[in-house]
Amino acid sequence: MHHKIVSTLFTLILITLVACNNHPAKNTTNQQTDRQTAREKEIADSIATDSTLILNKDSQEAVYRPSSLSSFKTAYNQVFNFAFELPKQWRAIDASTIGDGYYIFTGKKFTDIRIYGEMITPVNEKVLAELDSNDFNKIEKFTFDDGSRGLKLSGRVYRMYIKDHGKIRISLYVKARKNWLQKNDVYLEHMAQSIRQIHKTK
Repeated sequence: MHHKIVSTLFTLILITLVACNNHPAKNTTNQQTDRQTAREKEIADSIATDSTLILNKDSQEAVYRPSSLSSFKTAYNQVFNFAFELPKQWRAIDASTIGDGYYIFTGKKFTDIRIYGEMITPVNEKVLAELDSNDFNKIEKFTFDDGSRGLKLSGRVYRMYIKDHGKIRISLYVKARKNWLQKNDVYLEHMAQSIRQIHKTK
């Protein structure tokens, strides 16, 4: 009887071990998922604690005026005749040599946000055909606050809004962490929608 019990127990243990060994991929997948979740949380947490950038003292900041929303302010670019609204805590910095636009300073190292104007030429008119589909995998129509139509391009860590008026093209380019983009999407959308001409041109 004792021998039979030991034999039965040994058989059960062996079956259990074999069954566990038949599912190594599941255990590995679970571990990978746990690690990925932990990493995503770490990145999300770092959004609030990432060290701030230091501005070049020679850079020029925009002169702001009140905005349509109390949490925003308006910046102007006279060279390419456009204005836009940005969150009050962000800053529009002109670090260019020709005054074609602004770098939007959020205080986070991982954000690269620029808004700039350029003349539309036969060379850049069809610039969308040259965009890397790995960066921008979605293109859709976009309506600005003044009723004009443009384009919105999206990717995992990219956004780009393009508005043409007359012979001038205004582009808002954004590159940042995926979680930051999701968290600040409402700000970016408002910035883009608010792009407008300062003076009407013929």
